[in-house]
Amino acid sequence: MPIENSGSPPAVDDLSVAIKVGHALTEIDTIGRRFGMILREIKPGMARLGMAVTAEMIGGHGLCHGAFLFALADTACGYASASRNVRTLSQGMASSFVAQVRPGEELEAVAEEVAATRGSAWYDVRLTDSGGAVVGLFRAQCRVMPGSVIP
Repeated sequence: MPIENSGSPPAVDDLSVAIKVGHALTEIDTIGRRFGMILREIKPGMARLGMAVTAEMIGGHGLCHGAFLFALADTACGYASASRNVRTLSQGMASSFVAQVRPGEELEAVAEEVAATRGSAWYDVRLTDSGGAVVGLFRAQCRVMPGSVIP
């Protein structure tokens, strides 16, 4: 998966770690690559991804199938939750599809940490279209796993 805006030197060590985690995740994220997701920004507890809605993502009503919107939100959450170099898995996600998404639309997902404990963390994910209108809202719970993303 391509990464945008990651060339400037980080000002804080935590930001440096998040950027390295973002690079590592993009190398192994085959779903993100397959769906054309682009990591636009990552910092501790936050990730911003983009995705264009292609013809292959269109369902029976001529609109983007919700599974692709969910995949974008889940992927953004995955990057945000791993950004401090911890392995995490989504444990649950509540989804609300707010507006229809048409072919060719450019989407953006922003996942932000809301709360965290030693073993779990919660994230709000907001999906917007190219005009900035909200098309999806998600609340995710992630579980911390043993190990790290990068050595």
